[in-house]
Amino acid sequence: MRQVVEFSNQQAGPEVVVNVGPRTFLVQRHYLALHVLPEHRPPTLQELCNIKCAEIIDDGNMIYQPYLHDAGGHKRIVNVENPFDQVLEHIDPDDGLCRYFHVNKLKKMIADDQKTENPRCELNRMAVESDLVTFFIENRGVNVDYAKTIEPPLLDEPGIMCIFPDGTQLTADGNHRFVGRAYRNLEYMDFWFVPESMWKKTLLAPIYQRI
Repeated sequence: MRQVVEFSNQQAGPEVVVNVGPRTFLVQRHYLALHVLPEHRPPTLQELCNIKCAEIIDDGNMIYQPYLHDAGGHKRIVNVENPFDQVLEHIDPDDGLCRYFHVNKLKKMIADDQKTENPRCELNRMAVESDLVTFFIENRGVNVDYAKTIEPPLLDEPGIMCIFPDGTQLTADGNHRFVGRAYRNLEYMDFWFVPESMWKKTLLAPIYQRI
């Protein structure tokens, strides 16, 4: 897989232009392929090279891409240790604050927390309700075709819910699995509830570069 990605980058370049409404993103080619292709499998070399540009419908609140061009002509880059790491960019609809959640670090933090005597992350069971399913599909960029293909054990992995001080919640991981469970008529899904004191430590600071 790594050889396929490296060769496709040599042939077609490492990044793909993605338009999300009025905003333009530069997204790693392999990242886009892994998240956009409907089938749950590694992309082929031809598929990777043929991804030239893409249009993603989004409500402006949630983007799953770590590269952004803003109107001021700057490229906002979020550095990660591994190019396959998942980064969730969330733009708060109330105050406009943009946060970058390092999902891989969140998963490791939860695993380490469960080894302690007094773990702070709680595993809670949430009902798979139709209104939430509709919300995730319409506002979280869920690829329904892909969600329908998810099978156990991945389908049964708990999601991650970041809890804010005012009680509001943000699903940092598990949107597709939640929708996938709905299409299988499953009544619930488990989520790790992570307090702000923990998830704040996983936030990434963007680096601004002139385009």
